[in-house]
Amino acid sequence: MEQTFDNIWISSIAHQEEFSQIAKTNGWFKNLFGLGKTPEDFPQVTTGSKYHPVAYFTKGSLQLFEREVEFHPYRFEADNGKKYKNLNIDYRFDLKYNSIRISEYLNPAPFMNKFNIRWLKLSGKNNEFPEILVSCGGTGRGQIRKDNEELLGLLAEKIH
Repeated sequence: MEQTFDNIWISSIAHQEEFSQIAKTNGWFKNLFGLGKTPEDFPQVTTGSKYHPVAYFTKGSLQLFEREVEFHPYRFEADNGKKYKNLNIDYRFDLKYNSIRISEYLNPAPFMNKFNIRWLKLSGKNNEFPEILVSCGGTGRGQIRKDNEELLGLLAEKIH
């Protein structure tokens, strides 16, 4: 049976570290109002006319199949007035469950604890692939946490 999760964010520990550094350098006020400086090639989203750095480098859909998990990125059209730039539209993966370890990752140095979410960390049992951070996207930490717990439970069932 296939299960699909939409609006999945994909990140890495290195991306999280760079995101935190950008946010800390600018300060929360400048980040909130899009006044901070973000490296030109860093993933960003607009709200209104200002670009803000994002905690992920791509987003798309995650499909859980009987023996593997697959991720396919979205093509980034304007969505509800938001525009994206520098998101990786070519990033994809398909991983066999028997090659995956799963754990949780919480950024140890977030720019604000209030916005720090628990990511699901996928890593290869034999270092077959680099660590991948996965989170259900959305608004509101409570909903993100609930969706991530559901996804973690389903993946843990298939992996173990």
